[in-house]
Amino acid sequence: MTPIRPSFFSGLLYPADAGELRSTLLSFLGTPIPRKKAKAITVPHGNTALVGKKMAEIYASIEIPNHVILLGQNHTERGEKFAIYSRGAWQTPLGEVKINEELAVLWMENTPSLRHDELAFFQDPTLEVQLPFLQVLSPKTQIVPLTVMPTTQERCQSLGQGLAKTVQQYPEPILIIISANTDPSDLPCGDTPISILSCALKAVDL
Repeated sequence: MTPIRPSFFSGLLYPADAGELRSTLLSFLGTPIPRKKAKAITVPHGNTALVGKKMAEIYASIEIPNHVILLGQNHTERGEKFAIYSRGAWQTPLGEVKINEELAVLWMENTPSLRHDELAFFQDPTLEVQLPFLQVLSPKTQIVPLTVMPTTQERCQSLGQGLAKTVQQYPEPILIIISANTDPSDLPCGDTPISILSCALKAVDL
């Protein structure tokens, strides 16, 4: 059976009504501006009433390709330390966002420590709150979500190397979105979740 992750935080962190949600995001995005290509961006997460304008400012400035990797911290401490959602779809009031299963499988092949684990994403808003912006700006985009917890430097390096190899091997452009309130590029490598993301980005020369 194909897994469908429901929208746990619609009505809590963003509107549950599809029309209201779309109009809210469009009001944040404002008049379209020229967009630039990017390999990776850091976007804050939280209640859209509080951080929606900042999120919109970032999303409005970049081109969003058809393939996006979402990276974030595991706030629930459930599941695998490095958990990937490798099949199915995620749901929001705006519909379903499909998982790029081909890209997910490739990343898992390049990083044997990655495990498909739905529990790690259960009732964690970190990545979910990014999806409505992607749906409004790039409806055809497919995603590969990854969530991380503190772990060893070796596993951090493995993730970074696997991510670098995957981005290089995949035939189409990929955007990496880090859902965090601190820019990983400003931090040294370490065992904290945000520093793990920093290691991964440095490995793909971003």
